[in-house]
Parts: sequence; structure tokens; C-alpha cells
Amino acid sequence: MIGALIGFELIRRLKMLSTYIYAIVLFGLGGLLMAANAGLLSDMSAGAGSEKVFANGPYSVFANQATLALFGLFMVAAVFGQAASQDFTTGMWPLIFTRNVKKLPYLSGRFLGAWIFSSLLFLAIPAGQLLIALGATLKTGAPIGPHRLDVYLWPWLTDVVPMLFVSGAVFFSLAAITRQMAPVYVGMVVLVLGYFALSAAMGDVENRTLGAMADPFGFITFDVVTKYWTPAERNKELVPLFGLYGLNKLLWLGVGAAILSFTVNRFRTTIDEQRGKGKTEADPVASAAIPLPKVTIAPTLASWWSTALNGGWMQFKDVLRSPVYWAFVFSGLLFTTIAMLVSKEIFGTATLPVTWQVLELSGGIFRTFTFITVTFYAGELVWKERDAQVADIID
Repeated sequence: MIGALIGFELIRRLKMLSTYIYAIVLFGLGGLLMAANAGLLSDMSAGAGSEKVFANGPYSVFANQATLALFGLFMVAAVFGQAASQDFTTGMWPLIFTRNVKKLPYLSGRFLGAWIFSSLLFLAIPAGQLLIALGATLKTGAPIGPHRLDVYLWPWLTDVVPMLFVSGAVFFSLAAITRQMAPVYVGMVVLVLGYFALSAAMGDVENRTLGAMADPFGFITFDVVTKYWTPAERNKELVPLFGLYGLNKLLWLGVGAAILSFTVNRFRTTIDEQRGKGKTEADPVASAAIPLPKVTIAPTLASWWSTALNGGWMQFKDVLRSPVYWAFVFSGLLFTTIAMLVSKEIFGTATLPVTWQVLELSGGIFRTFTFITVTFYAGELVWKERDAQVADIID
């Protein structure tokens, strides 16, 4: 059963247009960063801190792949969230679980299918890097060294694939437990923005080893391991898996496995959870069609204003009752507070938390959550009635 679900997920994704859009975007971003590192773009440059470090060296390729993989989590959230919630959003889950389907193989197949697909999808990043690196050899003076296939595959295998497992476990669990996509998008925003805020805080800790182990995505770990590498080592050595970096990955793979175990334990497949529980069968006589009286509609300006105000008030109350809205609000407050606590200097100069600094910093951070909230509910309110109509048709 697990194999069938994995195959189904892979085939379904291959038939979707979004798969190829994701691949083109990741391929293009990988090539773009490689071109910037190699000095092929006059208006854009990127480097590894030294002109002697090759753009296609292990250090540069690893750093760029890890960065792009983090921003690629916006795609991963949709993949894992849909894998866990699609049977519930389409109303097919009662038919599936009436066949005595066990939740462990069901969830395992869905998760592994999404994980394998995402891992293969993110191969587009090293493919883009490799193609541009091969082309950059034609430019005289470009910081391009010997081409090695392992340089591109090693970061994907040791960093991208574990990152997809951990983040995918979070997104998959949110969708499987809540049976909705909205919490997945909230979790994605909180995870990415929260990571940026917490990494800034962990970057100042005196115990760098502790900070490296506490980093779920391994950026601090990578920095600690390679901090004192010479340009020659950055051009030759792969990031060692045995040591601090390997321990970090092992720790967070365990955390991801624990999250999935919790999800399996909390997931419910009982048929009495479907919508309509407790409804009695309608009386055929009472439910007979009754002709409705004809009503003449005569809208006025006052009626239009009344409808608009009542509709706006109803939508406003729905937003305030939504746990997604309050998740955005409390996340914004939490990360703003964390940023204020760790902001001890400006351009290397120690400062006190004076009023103008607090207002500028807090406003800049919370503004991001404001834009995200407005964007989310702009789409949510537009599609709300359409989604409800589709659900009624399915029922």
C-alpha cells in the first residue's frame, strides 16, 4: 500500500503544471547565483568572502544550495500540505477509510511520496548551477575551478534532503491533524521568519557549538564548521558529515521523526468524524419541493449600502474568530519582541533601546506580518464562498 501511495503521489505531481513551474524557478535561481558568483552579471555579484574561492567550489555551491533550499520551503509547504489534506478537502476520505485502511501506511505513503518528489524537484538547483558553471569556463578570468559532480550532489544529499524531511514533517503534520491548508501556510510563514529571527539571536551566543546544534536548517552549523577554512580548503573539501554537522542533521532528523510519530498518534480515521454526523434522515414528505413565491427585487442605494455594511461586518467577525489570524498576530508580536531583545548595536555600535529605535525596528518587523496577513485574507475572502459551494456539491 505504501508503494502504491508513493507512486500515486509522484504520478499526480508529474501531471501538474505547478511542478514544472517550480522546477524552472529553482533551476533559474541556481543558475543565477552561480552566474553572480562567477562574475557573469555586471549588475549583480556574490561571493564567498575571498576572490580566490571558486564559484563552483564545494564551499560556494553548498552555501548557495542551502540558501535557495530555505526559500524553496514556500513550494514545499504546498506539496506536503496537499499530500496530507487532499482527501479531506475533496471529501474522498470516508470512502478511503471504509476499506479498513490503516493510518500508519496511509500517512507513511503520503509523506514519503511528497518527500521523494520534493527531493527530486530540488535537484533543479544543482542542475542550474552546473549548467552555468560549465558555460562560465568560456569567460577568461572567471573564478571557476575543476568541475566535479560530487560538489553539486553532496549539498543536496546532506543538507537539502534532510531539510526537506524536517520542514516537510512540520507541514505534513499540520495538514494531517487539522485537515486544512490554512494552518500549513501559517506554519510556513512562522517557520521561515521565525528562523531568521532566532538565527540572529543564536548567532550572538558565546557557545557556538550549542548554537550550531540548535539550528534546524544547519546554517550556523555550516558556518562553524567552515569558519577557519582556507581558500584552498574551500575549493577542495566537502563539508564533513562525521562531526558537528552530522550530529546536527541526526538530531533534527530525529525531531522530524518524532513529529511524524505524534501525527500518526493523533490522526483519526473514524467515519463518524465526517460532516453530517448526528443528522437524522429527512422526512420525504417534509422535504418535498414546495413552490416559492415570486419576489420582485427593487434595489435602492440604501439597500446596497446596508448589504455592503452587513457583509463587511460578517467577514470582519469571521476573521476575528479565525485562529489563523491570531496565529499571525501573536507570531508577529513574538518575533518583534525577540528582535528587540537581540538588537544591541547598529552598524557595530552599541545602543540603548531608545524610543525611535524601538519604533523603527518593531514597525519594520511587524510590517512583514501585516503584508502577509492582508495577502492571505484577500485570497481567503474571495475564495471562501466558492470553496463552500464546492464542498456542498461534494456532500
